[in-house]
Amino acid sequence: SRWQPSTQQWSVALNCLPQEVQQKCLRYLQRDDQKRAVVSQLLQRACIQQLLGEQWSRISIQRTKGNKPFYAGSLDRQHAPNFNFNVSHEGDYVVLACEGWCICGVDVAAPQQPRRKAGRPLMESIALMKSQL
Repeated sequence: SRWQPSTQQWSVALNCLPQEVQQKCLRYLQRDDQKRAVVSQLLQRACIQQLLGEQWSRISIQRTKGNKPFYAGSLDRQHAPNFNFNVSHEGDYVVLACEGWCICGVDVAAPQQPRRKAGRPLMESIALMKSQL
């Protein structure tokens, strides 16, 4: 990815996140995957802080059964009764969409950027997705 943080910048970014989130982000083997995970977490928290007025240290993000992130706090959200957000990342891009009233989603693709080779054969991938097709 294009973002090449210094050791100090990386440390500052990580320290903005709770310890358990830092550890989850650092479980990725590839540095680019770690960076995308950290940026995604920072974007989610910044969105919640700015739009809902929650204190950074009190922000709790959990995941649905479908693995979609959601704000688990209990603020009065009259101006955004159905506040939800979604994140996506690929290549140099990490994007976030949020909405106060309707369910939203986002997906980003970076077709011009090289991708790592897939780890499983095509037929195995198709078999895994068969229930979705």
